[in-house]
Amino acid sequence: QARLVGSEMCIRDRAEAALAEAEVIADKVRAGEPLAIAAEGFETVASAEVSRSAADLPPEVIGTAFTMPRPDTEGAETVAVSATSTSNGDAYVVVVSKVIDADPASLDEAEVATETRVLSRALASAAVEQVLEDMADRAKIERKSVVSEETAF
Repeated sequence: QARLVGSEMCIRDRAEAALAEAEVIADKVRAGEPLAIAAEGFETVASAEVSRSAADLPPEVIGTAFTMPRPDTEGAETVAVSATSTSNGDAYVVVVSKVIDADPASLDEAEVATETRVLSRALASAAVEQVLEDMADRAKIERKSVVSEETAF
């Protein structure tokens, strides 16, 4: 079991180092250096238009891209840049240069129904989370660790 822990530590260390390197590259891109130069020695992948349901990119990359601020095409921040990592320890620099708003009129009835369900669930989840946070803020909570006899060594 010690070997497994050692291997996990080594994998975690490599993942943290990869994310740190991605952050360095992201900082260079934010400072105006082209990605190809900032990421020299690393693989770069350019994707034209990426949808939320794109299957050719890791979900973490897509999630990061869709939570980043919209780039200011007329100001100093012409691209939005962020670093992220995946569950397997790979690190990515995500660069968004343009956001194309969807045309709701182009959705068919089934797509509208699907989006309505997704948004309804998201709003409900956010509301429940807010209520729980409010309850935790108002309550006097005292946490104590519990060790059962089954897990004690």
